Amino acid sequence: MKPTVYILAGGLGTRLAHVVGDVPKPMAPVAGKPFLEWQIAWLARQGFDDIVLMVGHRREAIMDHFGDGSGFSVTIRYAVERELLGTGGAVQAALREHPCECFVILNGDTFFDVDLVWLTEYMLASVPEDAVCLALKYREDTKRYGNVTVDGRWQVRGFVEKAGDLADGYINGGIYVGRPAALADAGSGRMSMETEIFPRLVQGGRLFGVPFGGRFIDIGIPEDYAFANRTLPDWFSADRRPALFLDRDGVLIEDTGYVCNPDAVVFRDDVLTMLAESLAGAGTDLVIVSNQAGIAKGKMSPADAEAVNARVVARMRELGLEVAGVWYCPYHESGSVPEWTRASLQRKPEPGMILLAADALGLDVGRSLMVGDKESDRINLPYLATHILAGRYPVEDADPTVEGMRRAIEERGLGG
Repeated sequence: MKPTVYILAGGLGTRLAHVVGDVPKPMAPVAGKPFLEWQIAWLARQGFDDIVLMVGHRREAIMDHFGDGSGFSVTIRYAVERELLGTGGAVQAALREHPCECFVILNGDTFFDVDLVWLTEYMLASVPEDAVCLALKYREDTKRYGNVTVDGRWQVRGFVEKAGDLADGYINGGIYVGRPAALADAGSGRMSMETEIFPRLVQGGRLFGVPFGGRFIDIGIPEDYAFANRTLPDWFSADRRPALFLDRDGVLIEDTGYVCNPDAVVFRDDVLTMLAESLAGAGTDLVIVSNQAGIAKGKMSPADAEAVNARVVARMRELGLEVAGVWYCPYHESGSVPEWTRASLQRKPEPGMILLAADALGLDVGRSLMVGDKESDRINLPYLATHILAGRYPVEDADPTVEGMRRAIEERGLGG
């Protein structure tokens, strides 16, 4: 089932008035071409070529530029908003004028580089027919946005309003996929997706959300608009690479408790040797992701953890293994150091560290592999494969051999 993409392209751009002038916000120039053109090129690259632009404010600028879409390798139709309908009302009107079997809805002023094919297939296979699935973005600080809370089945449980004490969490990434049945009871007229339709879906258990680590930008404020001009071309042209995510303690080094002294590190030479052989010439990004609750519990400092990490990276470099990045989580709910004592989506099995790495390094998590030695290393992401190497912790179906780890790397296409 091939979806139709509906783009909310009628934004006024009040905070970008000095930039957009007499055109809608999605037409604001970014690196020499309208922002909306970047979105459409991204859709075409993923094979989404049936597009409905929901236009209203100064719509002629959009319609004259894109026409029927033939110059951009897509087919474009228009749903004209002749009175203010809000985001929800505009979507409802567009679906009535241009019906579909499956929809993708995008905000016309955001760019979020997710695997839209995977998200659509996941929605069709895994959520009810009358539900919508959102693409969520992980942020270490959600004060500006508020956040979206989800449970272990990726069902959205609620929305937290913007507040000064919000820490990390998921935000709405501006991408929604579903079937028309999901919005059939929303009514018509002026309404908002965010404040009227989504809360109704949450109440009925019909809203889901999956987090992604792709690059994200919202051009709605001047600082982010300037950031888009500096970064979007490079983001767009870069290839997203798979990675091998590696737990540290128990995989790369022996897990001897709270490892805080680099001179006391005992390396897993069997693993390191296998990695050097298996990954030679592969070009696979190696990323270390490690829970370090000892920081929250006062057993070590961040400097201690970083010194051990530096020792591990140096040893791997000696073997020809270049580490693309190291992420560690210092947080724990039961800590004794107030600065680090809290719940965090960075603590495995939550996916925060994976998503941060994917964003920073431009990684394709869906083609990647996580290797760990504990149940908590099974990361809560439906598209990330995991291999558990048997160690000091009892884990069902853990593999006792380093050769099994080698095979898992090869099966993911990550070896040389």
